[in-house]
Amino acid sequence: MAYSDKQSINTTKSNNVDIFGISSAKPMLWLAHQSTYETVGLDKRFIVSPMTVGRSKKSQFVVSDHKMSGVHFVIRLNLKKEVYEIKDLNSTNGTYVNGKKIFGAISIVDNDVVRAGNTVFVFTDHDEPALSADKSSSWPFIGRFYSGELYTKLQEAALSRRPVLLTGPSGSGKELAAKELTQIKSKQKNSTIKIVVHNAANFSSEEEAQATIFGVEKNIFTSVQERAGLIENAEGGVLFLDETHNLSPSLQKSLLRIVVDKCHSRIGSTKNTHIDVDFIFASNEQAPLYGLVPDLKNRLFVIEIAPLTKRRTDIPELFLSVLKNKICLYGLSKCLDEFLMADHFETMCIDGFPDDNVRGIIDLADKICVSIAAGKEPQKALQTVFRNRFGNSPVAARLSVNDDTGSSHYDKNKNLILNIYHNNNNISETEKLLKQQGIRCSHRWLSHYLKQWNLQK
Repeated sequence: MAYSDKQSINTTKSNNVDIFGISSAKPMLWLAHQSTYETVGLDKRFIVSPMTVGRSKKSQFVVSDHKMSGVHFVIRLNLKKEVYEIKDLNSTNGTYVNGKKIFGAISIVDNDVVRAGNTVFVFTDHDEPALSADKSSSWPFIGRFYSGELYTKLQEAALSRRPVLLTGPSGSGKELAAKELTQIKSKQKNSTIKIVVHNAANFSSEEEAQATIFGVEKNIFTSVQERAGLIENAEGGVLFLDETHNLSPSLQKSLLRIVVDKCHSRIGSTKNTHIDVDFIFASNEQAPLYGLVPDLKNRLFVIEIAPLTKRRTDIPELFLSVLKNKICLYGLSKCLDEFLMADHFETMCIDGFPDDNVRGIIDLADKICVSIAAGKEPQKALQTVFRNRFGNSPVAARLSVNDDTGSSHYDKNKNLILNIYHNNNNISETEKLLKQQGIRCSHRWLSHYLKQWNLQK
C-alpha cells in the first residue's frame, strides 16, 4: 500500500542528525594504572575543553595520588590548530607524554600515554568502549575497558547465527574469543557444545588440507586410510579454523558451499550429509577481504580484535592477571606487588607489544617468574627482564639520565635538609632557606619526607 502525502515520512527534522555517530565521538582520558595503595575513583573522563587533572577537588578529573599536584596538568582543544594539547601546570613532579617530560603545551594524539605522579593515563580521540567499560567486571575477559565491547560483539554474532570471522594480529586473542563465543552458544542452547580447533597454517599441502577438513572415503588414496574430517568431528558443535587465509581459493570456495548449504561429503564420496556445525574462521590479514575469497568473506559476521597498541588501557590489568597465574604455576610464595612501580606499567603501555600482543605479555610474565624460581631476587628479576625487553624505552632513557640510584632529590639532599630543619624546627623556614641555596622543594613534600624520616608525626 502506497503512502499518501499525509502518511509520508517527514525527513526534514532528521537532516541535521548524524546517523553514523561520527560527530558525537568524544575524546577521553583513561586511567590505565594507579598505585595499589591509592583510592581509585573514576577511571575515565570525557574531555570537555579545558579539563584539568590533579589531586585536589579544584581539578575536574580528581585522582587520588599523593605524587600528583593539586592541579597537575590540563588538556584543552586548540581551535586554531584543531588539535588537543596537554600542558603541565607547574607540578612538582612534572608531566610526561610517551615517556618524555613536557614543557609548555604540546599536541596529544590517539593512544598517547600520559604519566603524572604514580598514575598512568591513556588519551584516546574516541569514546567507543566507554559505555561497556562500566560493566566489564561481569565479562569473562580480562581488561575492564575494551573487554565489554568485544563480549557484546560476540553476543551479537551468536544471535545472528551466521558463520563468524575473527580478525586481528597474531597473539591478539582470537582463539580465546572463539572459545568464548562457543560458551555463549552453549548458553543459548542450554547444553554444552564442543569446539574443534585447527590451524590452517599447519597444512603442508592442498591435499592434506582437503583430507583433514573434509575427511576421506575408503579406497581413494593408497597411502591414506578412511577417516572423518574436522567437519564431521565438530558435528553438533563448533569448528574453529585459525589462519583461514592460508587455505587456497578453491578450498575456501568448497567451504563456502558447505557453510551455505549445510551439507558435506567426504573426498571420494557422492553422498551428501546434512551437518549441524557452526563455523568460526580467523585471519590476521588486513581488510577488506582479510585474505579470503570475496564470496566467503561477504557471508561472515566479522569481528575485529584490536591489537594492544589500540587498547593500551587494558595492558596493566592483563599483565597483572597473567603474572598472578604464572606465580601460582611456578609455586612462588612471594607477591610482586611491592616491587611493581608506575614506571613498569608506563613502560608497557608505551610499548604496546606491537609484535606479539597478548603473547608478549605472557612471555614477559613467564620470564619474570622463571627468573625468581631460579633463585633471583624479585626486584633483580624485574630489572633484568624489563631491561632486556624494554632497554630502548623512553622511560629507561629518562631514568638512566635523571637518577642512577633510584633516590629522589629530597633523599639526595637529606643531610642538608635535616641540618636546616634542626636549626629552626619550621618547615616553611626550611623551605625558604633551601630555595635560597638553589634546592627545588615544596612545603608539602618537605612535610612528606620529614614524616618518612620519622621527624614529624
